[in-house]
Amino acid sequence: MNDKNNNTEFMNFLFARKGKFDFIVTNVSVKADEMIAWLKENKETAEKNNGFLTFDILKAKSDPNKMYAKFFKPTEGYQKPVTAKEHMPDREKADLPF
Repeated sequence: MNDKNNNTEFMNFLFARKGKFDFIVTNVSVKADEMIAWLKENKETAEKNNGFLTFDILKAKSDPNKMYAKFFKPTEGYQKPVTAKEHMPDREKADLPF
């Protein structure tokens, strides 16, 4: 999903596999040196997001036990969609007839 307002990046240093037991959702392995470099590279993005970096773990179509990670990095000018609550914050407090 690449368009002019965002950038999707595959996290090639992170590997996930389905857990061996039902109570283990996934086993995750990382290449530490590459992850540290990636975290440093995305420090500014984290600071803009209250210290968080969020990524998705997806299943591979070819092997459902194999998973991969994808990171969404907003580019300059990207604005998070406004929720109804943010759009009309006083709506819950308003004395509406319905």
